[in-house]
Amino acid sequence: MSACCSWTTAQILQFRDSSSPHAAPGSGQQLLPTSSKRLRVSPSSSTVFRMFAGAACFFAVFHGLLILFIVVGGFVAIAWPPLAWVHAPTAVWGILVSAFGLTCPLSPLENWFRVRGNMPEYESGFIDHYIVPALCPSGISPPIQVAIVTGLIVSNTVCYSVLFWLSGSA
Repeated sequence: MSACCSWTTAQILQFRDSSSPHAAPGSGQQLLPTSSKRLRVSPSSSTVFRMFAGAACFFAVFHGLLILFIVVGGFVAIAWPPLAWVHAPTAVWGILVSAFGLTCPLSPLENWFRVRGNMPEYESGFIDHYIVPALCPSGISPPIQVAIVTGLIVSNTVCYSVLFWLSGSA
């Protein structure tokens, strides 16, 4: 096993390498270039980085599924009412994040894993990074953002009105 394969994450983060991606621990060279948060290491020492990259991908998929749940969960709750106990607070959180530009805690968590997984960090939120470029490459204007938030509020209000009406008539 080469010396770089036995490095711990702390050693990799401690020593910075701006000249050589294969610097030995204790050499005083840097592993993190000052202009980027991406780590440069040899491919043979990338097991830890792949684990962090995998975790970042997991949180990206989880975040996408959570957004899908916020959008359609009210309709599913009509068919399966116990789901409303999970969906209602999630939908409120999603509406607040969308309406007031709050940061969802999953975005910084994903970025934390991305940096440690030798992946580029994104500066904007999950929706601005993954969804907006796919649906609207020119960006979302404030009127469209208001329409999206209004649509979330109206659809969830309708879903929960139907749910309460059905539960009252049962």
